[in-house]
Amino acid sequence: MDSLTGDRMGVGMQESAHNALNGHVGSAVQARYIHGDVNFNGAPAVGPGLGTVTPPVAAHDVRGRDELVRSVVEALRGRNPVVLHGAGGYGKTTVAQCVVTELGVETWWVDASSEASLHDGLREVALRAGADPEEVQSAWEGRGLAPDLLWRQLEQRTDWLLVLDNADDSSLLGAGRPVSAGTGWLRRTGSVLVTSRDGHPQAWGNLAQLHAVGLLSSAAGAQVLLDRAPTAGTPEQARELAERLGGLPLALHLAGQYLSVSGAMPRVPGLELPTDFTGYRTALDERWPEVTELPEAPHPLTQRAMLHRTWELSLDLLAERGHPMARPLIHLLAQFEAAPIPLELLDVAVLVVIPEFEGLTALRLAATLSALSGFGLIESTTHGEAAIPVLRLHPVIREANRYQVSDDKRDTYVLVCLGLLTIAGRSIDAGDYTTWPLWSLLVPHCAFLASFADQRDEFRELVGGPVADMCTATGASVRRWVTSPRPSAFSSWR
Repeated sequence: MDSLTGDRMGVGMQESAHNALNGHVGSAVQARYIHGDVNFNGAPAVGPGLGTVTPPVAAHDVRGRDELVRSVVEALRGRNPVVLHGAGGYGKTTVAQCVVTELGVETWWVDASSEASLHDGLREVALRAGADPEEVQSAWEGRGLAPDLLWRQLEQRTDWLLVLDNADDSSLLGAGRPVSAGTGWLRRTGSVLVTSRDGHPQAWGNLAQLHAVGLLSSAAGAQVLLDRAPTAGTPEQARELAERLGGLPLALHLAGQYLSVSGAMPRVPGLELPTDFTGYRTALDERWPEVTELPEAPHPLTQRAMLHRTWELSLDLLAERGHPMARPLIHLLAQFEAAPIPLELLDVAVLVVIPEFEGLTALRLAATLSALSGFGLIESTTHGEAAIPVLRLHPVIREANRYQVSDDKRDTYVLVCLGLLTIAGRSIDAGDYTTWPLWSLLVPHCAFLASFADQRDEFRELVGGPVADMCTATGASVRRWVTSPRPSAFSSWR
């Protein structure tokens, strides 16, 4: 539309004020004089809604989940909400797909990874469950109570399943209130299946049954590899690779996909991609970052489908929840050997030398470890008959986090790890037989980090003395532990 001014409308301009009205303004009323440009644009074109509440179809047979699926189906048939929880890459969504197939009822599948996708999906569920469209529109525009409307409609139906997938931020399901109150999108009864990285019981209260999604057995893992790359080797070679990958479903899937793609590529000169299970297992030790990404993907992968990014999503969420030290802490823990890490090593006084840990206290450290454990990124447990508190990292999670930091930052973390080991070694009485199991846990970390330091001239000069002292003390203690008479409670530590 042409610009309109007071002069062109035959009205004398009284002031030199400038009033501009632009964009999608809907209705506009002229109160008095119009000064400046007024541009009216047509309503924006509305495209098709591209979301869906239709359950996704599994691309491959699901292995090793029969017992878990049976227990979840039993709970849902009793109208008990269920939360499938586990770290990223553990196959929660895949298990949910199996449950949908086994249950065989009308199912609505909602992407709960963001507030927008959750609200859009549940709006569609309300409509499909028979709610009045005008009531739904009113409630979703803030003129009604959307969660109550949805559940009022669902309670009038039988034989249905609602899946809330990737609900990692459990607070979104509370609709502004604690999820455990049971007044939001998740209620105390009803066939609702949630998949989430958040396994903290406090997050869910007694609202739902929590079922952990664990790692696959060697046999199941081998079958996953063979399903995706049937010509890449023998069942035994597949089993060995499955064990190297620690039974982690996402790592197994990506390894199988990698070998399927690399095996079909033309063998041009200079192409050095592993094409079989044995070659892939060897390449993991030599060039881990390279072989954990597909050499050629038919479509862009989401961050959840990339091994080096999936756990970063969990760390992002933990940072938003007030745990910004979770990321540097797991990056530091990943610099230790792939072995149980004694909790006693984590001396706050040493950790605070790293800028990322400024202000760290023992309480904050404990809370951060609890948060990491709740999201399945570490396991906090005990080791041996002496029940020594330790932390464990899955080998693939450890490798991924080792390569998430720059070389300079890795050097800093290694130096701090060496300091933690040295101080711990000096504070433990090697003559006290009750400490011998703890010494045995320090051995692999001492050897691993000493080997790393020995490869760097600057490290050798800086920490050679402390590392040598630590290894000497550790070796002496372990020799005494192995050769000396001990109480029977420690007889299994030989």
